[in-house]
Amino acid sequence: MNIKAVIFDMDGLLVDNEIHWHGVERRLCKQLRLSSDQVSAKELLGKNLNDITKVFQQYNPTITFEEVYAFYDHEADIVYTKQSNLLPGAQTLLDLLYEKGVTMAIASSSPRRWIDLVVERFALQKYFAHLFSTQSMNLPGKPDPAVYNACINELGFPKEHIAIFEDSFVGIQAAKASGALAIAVPDKRWSHGDYSVADIILDSLELVTEELLFNNR
Repeated sequence: MNIKAVIFDMDGLLVDNEIHWHGVERRLCKQLRLSSDQVSAKELLGKNLNDITKVFQQYNPTITFEEVYAFYDHEADIVYTKQSNLLPGAQTLLDLLYEKGVTMAIASSSPRRWIDLVVERFALQKYFAHLFSTQSMNLPGKPDPAVYNACINELGFPKEHIAIFEDSFVGIQAAKASGALAIAVPDKRWSHGDYSVADIILDSLELVTEELLFNNR
């Protein structure tokens, strides 16, 4: 393969923040008088706020999307600007791809404002040509491949020359359905599902090599 463009998920893939979002979810459960056993963190992983709202509504039908959005968005500034860090291997991989002239994009379930917080916090502006949000673009959430299809169309490269990195099960399903190379980097702390659907499974971004992406075979 000879990769010309790479699309990254954000939360839990580039940024190590899932543990902090789990804390937010536990606080929301407490506010709604739900037990954390009722709403599983794995059930929410990789989903946008529309789909997260639907999960909470199964247990508390009175909660609205606006309430869920406001709760998460209030916490987002702390999660992204104070608590989050890049995951091991992320910066090295971004530098490698940048040096190789690979076009890069983020396609996240998070709102665009949150993506911008991450890009600004870690000074990632030069790396990413495109930033896509299922939430802000009103696209179906993952596992629907809509956000990846939109990103691929914008990138303008054949699918066989595009790689997508994902950590969540719904995300890797979306990546695979898009027709691009689907690379799973699941976090064993939160991940669930059969990741064998992925083309490649890695334990860490630290394991991505030049040969893996640019072997030209």
